[in-house]
Amino acid sequence: MLNKVSVDDINVKGQRVLVRCDFNVPLQDGKITDENRLVASLPTIKKLIADGGKVILCSHLGKPKGEAKPELSLAPVAVRLSELLGQDVKFAADPEVVGPNAKAAVLSPALKNPEQLPSIFLEARLAKQSLVIEIRDNGCGITSEQRDKIFEPFVTYKKDGTGLGLALARRIATSHGGTLTVSSVPGTFTVFTLSLPVQ
Repeated sequence: MLNKVSVDDINVKGQRVLVRCDFNVPLQDGKITDENRLVASLPTIKKLIADGGKVILCSHLGKPKGEAKPELSLAPVAVRLSELLGQDVKFAADPEVVGPNAKAAVLSPALKNPEQLPSIFLEARLAKQSLVIEIRDNGCGITSEQRDKIFEPFVTYKKDGTGLGLALARRIATSHGGTLTVSSVPGTFTVFTLSLPVQ
C-alpha cells in the first residue's frame, strides 16, 4: 500500500498553499442553505494557518456554457468562511476563473503581510429579482453591540461623525423595497450588503 502524504507531513511555514476545495454549496437568494462542506474543510484550513501557511482556497460553483453567472458567485462562501474561521477570507472574483484578478490576489504582497494593506472590496451581482451590492473591508470590524445600534439615527462611533449616514442609507433602501444589512467579525472584516429589487 502506498503511503499518502497529509498536511501533517509537510512544512508550510511561510509558504503559499493552494487548497482545492469542494465548496459547491446550495444557495438560495445569495444565502447558503447547507454549509456541511464548509464545516468539513475547517480542520484542514485551520491546520495550515496554524502552521504558518498562506492559504489559497480554490473552488467553483459552475460556469454554464463558459459564461460567468452572478448567482453562481462564491462570495457568500467567503463571507461565511470568514465567520467560521474568525478571520478575513478575501474573495477574488474573476470571470476568467484564473484571470488577472485571481492572479493578482494570489501574488499580492498582502499574503506576506496582510496588516500592511488595508483594503475595501466592492462586488455587485444579480440574485434572482434583486441587485445585491456588497462593500467589504479588512479593517477592525465592529462588535455585536455596535451592530445592533449602527443604523439608528445619531448613533456614531466616529470622532466627528453625525450618525446620519447609515440611518439615511437604510431608509432610502427600504423606501425602494430593498434592504441594507451588516455583518462583521471584530478584528477581521465588515461587510455591508445592499439589496434592491430589479424591475
